[in-house]
Amino acid sequence: MRLSKRLRAALWENAYSGTAFLHVPKAAGTSVLAALKAASVPMVSYKDLRLAHRDQCRCGHPICRYAITMEERFLREVRTDRPWVLDLGHFALTADEVADLPPGLPIVVPLRNDVDRLVSLFLFDWTRYEYVRGMRAVITWRLTFAWNPRQRTRWGSRLMWGDTERAALEALVSTVPLMAAYLAGDGRSVLWREWAESALAPRTYEPFRYSELLPDLNGVDDPRWSRLVPVPMGELASWLERDFGAAMPHVNRSLMSFGDLDVLAAADELRTVVSDYVKQDASTWSQLQARLLEVAPP
Repeated sequence: MRLSKRLRAALWENAYSGTAFLHVPKAAGTSVLAALKAASVPMVSYKDLRLAHRDQCRCGHPICRYAITMEERFLREVRTDRPWVLDLGHFALTADEVADLPPGLPIVVPLRNDVDRLVSLFLFDWTRYEYVRGMRAVITWRLTFAWNPRQRTRWGSRLMWGDTERAALEALVSTVPLMAAYLAGDGRSVLWREWAESALAPRTYEPFRYSELLPDLNGVDDPRWSRLVPVPMGELASWLERDFGAAMPHVNRSLMSFGDLDVLAAADELRTVVSDYVKQDASTWSQLQARLLEVAPP
């Protein structure tokens, strides 16, 4: 991790009141972070700090300025008598990165069955596909609107915010041809194996498998072992309430229609197909389950 000296010092000084959170895809990570934000828990994101940030940086780049702003906000809010959170984001947590964190800082890892997470990922992608297919004209217009750097607000230039919005909208629009590529000739059946192979393809950002999020985890001999605190999905809400006084929302619950797709039948089909694709995670999953028996329940 490339953390500034002052942030490093703050993390070490207040490690006993802090928690690191590994954002596991489709394991309620967004809901957890939303609950922490709503409860005004001091929190800093590694994702916000890792890009272009250095000590006493004066380059003036918007990304770097944003990173410094997030760091300064966290440093103002963190107190030795208040619990705080370091959001590790959707990145692989290597042994070297863990060594850069305070020794006493626990790392919470949400546990959810890989097959269930894949089903959740597909339903998430499908809702976006259905939404964009029906709203494509409006979204295409919004893309043009978002790209206009001359728009002004009371904060000044909207170029950076416009770029961010454009990227989000482009991701939505790209879902249509992406999902359409996995539809059979009837336009309703899904080519499950093709979709699963694409969803589980190795990637630098947002790795999906636990074996990618915790690469080379080697049980009790691994320096990360004693730091990991696996928390089953069903116990995340009680952990949030107990440690932070935060209520867990359901921000990812979709209210959109699935059109012609039989959701329950699709989920059953997907479970049958993808079970073979998650076997390589069996070793990491077994190790996390073993660690679960060693730590006190939340």
